[in-house]
Amino acid sequence: MDRDVYTFASGPAIIFKEVLEKAKSELLDWQGLGIGVMEMSHRSPEFTAINQKANDDLRKLMEVPDNYKILFMQGGSTLQAAAVPMNLLQEKTTANYLVFGKNGRLGYLEAQKYCIPNLVTPLEESYYEIRDNWNVDKDAAYFMYTDSEKAEGLELNQTPNVGDQIIVSDMTSSLTSKYVDISKFGCIYASVQHNFGPAGLCTIIVRDDLIGKQRAYTPSMFSWKTTLDHHSIFNTTPCFAVYITGLCIDYMIQNGGVHVFEELANKRAKLIYDVIDSSHGFYVPRIKRKDQRSRTNIVFSCLTQKLDDLFQEQAKNEGLIELAGQYGGLKASMYNGMPMEGSQKLKDFMLTFQQKYQE
Repeated sequence: MDRDVYTFASGPAIIFKEVLEKAKSELLDWQGLGIGVMEMSHRSPEFTAINQKANDDLRKLMEVPDNYKILFMQGGSTLQAAAVPMNLLQEKTTANYLVFGKNGRLGYLEAQKYCIPNLVTPLEESYYEIRDNWNVDKDAAYFMYTDSEKAEGLELNQTPNVGDQIIVSDMTSSLTSKYVDISKFGCIYASVQHNFGPAGLCTIIVRDDLIGKQRAYTPSMFSWKTTLDHHSIFNTTPCFAVYITGLCIDYMIQNGGVHVFEELANKRAKLIYDVIDSSHGFYVPRIKRKDQRSRTNIVFSCLTQKLDDLFQEQAKNEGLIELAGQYGGLKASMYNGMPMEGSQKLKDFMLTFQQKYQE
């Protein structure tokens, strides 16, 4: 379904139009109940069914093994940056942190409150690549990294090889946009507002033997065991966010599953990177190493700040919005909800803009 405006925001991001249309039709009356989801009790049988279906469908979509639990929590990936050390450190005093962007740095700084985190690579002022030489502490409690950094446009496209150490990953910018072998991880978490829902909900996929080992001081709202014991409804849950997330997951299942959406993500990224790489320097990619470029967050710039500003102004007039980079320049975030028509429209605009202003 075509749109008049395409948003390239990095989150909250574009949502499938078909999902929004369905939610619109049920806003005042969910399936004949006479009220909408926003008015439901979070402990009602109707919402319990909505919550359980979203959980079951995510397991199906991502092919989650039986020995993993799926949790829905509030607080986003920011809360999980604290929840991970609280739930996984046990008696250990250190954990490995691979940092190559803003989100990873925030996780590392949060971990300093609970342990002495080991930096796998040195902290840097700005990141333009993921270093190859890693200093991994083999005795650490776990290995933590953010697999795709939206501000920098970097993505680690393979699972780290760290032996039998527990691997934890913040996959906010990638989960459901690619197939992941869940069995290689101890825990994966993602705020849903990038690829499969609205702001307000975080999903956690965690191996069941890692649950119930939280430190004694862990607040109930941060405890994976408390969340599991209460079926992700320990307190009043963000019901409407769960509902929309469930609709998005169901939509992806009905339209081919995660492998189809991985292929679409790759096609969208190729459309824009091809324009950048063939522009003879008019567009400058932030990430030079092609094997480390994010598929969902493409960060680039024109030759001057003046051209960057003009690009955004003229793009907005064409219905292409939220293209500002977080460190200046430009950024096109294209998550699951972005139709191919939106990416094609951006590509066409970029070619026209280049033709108009390239000297």
